Amino acid sequence: MVRCTVCLLVVLGVNTVASAEGIVARAEANALRRADGTVTPRVVRDQDGQVTRLLLTDMKLAPEDLEEIASLEQLRALVLFRTNVTDRDLEPLRRCAKLDHLNLTSTEVTDKAIDSILKMEKLKSLCLGDVNISADAMEKLKERNRSRDRSDAPYLRWGYSQRKEPAEK
Repeated sequence: MVRCTVCLLVVLGVNTVASAEGIVARAEANALRRADGTVTPRVVRDQDGQVTRLLLTDMKLAPEDLEEIASLEQLRALVLFRTNVTDRDLEPLRRCAKLDHLNLTSTEVTDKAIDSILKMEKLKSLCLGDVNISADAMEKLKERNRSRDRSDAPYLRWGYSQRKEPAEK
């Protein structure tokens, strides 16, 4: 299971690559080190070599990068923690038929992202900490759980905290 809150120290490049293989290679080339010095793999593959988990924490992404990520057919977990991802960038991810975990903590998503998220039918776990999504928009996610058909969409669990405005001095 992917953890939603991880304290990480990372130094990453900002070049973007417009292919799924390029994005995966860039992720693999940049070590993801925890505060205690341990290294967390950014890419996890199944026995056939297909990417099943992709941690893009702190990476600079272009909108076309998300289009390419959506082509990873076996992708089950995607961590976009502290990336520059916006509402529009999420739309291609609805094509990830097996995606069941998505971490959007500290991204630039807003209330508009909820519609794209609701189209991710297999999603079971969603991290939305420090985002510009209102409590009213979160009601749509609650409604999904209330109205779901047990044989259809899985029950969705999420963590949520609204971004706090900086205190005025």
